[in-house]
Amino acid sequence: MVVDTVSGAAGALKLFQKKQTLRDEVRGEVTSLAALPPHPGVMKLAVCLAMTDRMAIITEFIDGTTLSNVIANGKRIRDDALKLVLAQLVCGIGVCHEGGILHRDIKPGNIMVDSDSGVVKLIDFGLSV
Repeated sequence: MVVDTVSGAAGALKLFQKKQTLRDEVRGEVTSLAALPPHPGVMKLAVCLAMTDRMAIITEFIDGTTLSNVIANGKRIRDDALKLVLAQLVCGIGVCHEGGILHRDIKPGNIMVDSDSGVVKLIDFGLSV
């Protein structure tokens, strides 16, 4: 987690070594996130930084857990809660598709659930086109 010293806003930092394959992946993720309109079901891009030997992406900080963690903890999700999760996920995917973006890596580990609001967010656009 990183914190903006001026606004106090929290963000999530992804740091990459500047290799060609990673550079292409980072470029794809940044391009995809920047092209999408703001939507509660999709992680927001804050900034992308290029340094001499590294690249960094700062996105919104989501205080929560992934669906894969929920599943790994053996928690059963009630049917009504699962319907809400899936409805939110479909809305987020719909926004991506309307924006011409294909996520290409939808799995429980790339779906975050905000612990305060229960909002479901699609994350990790590294394989998106």
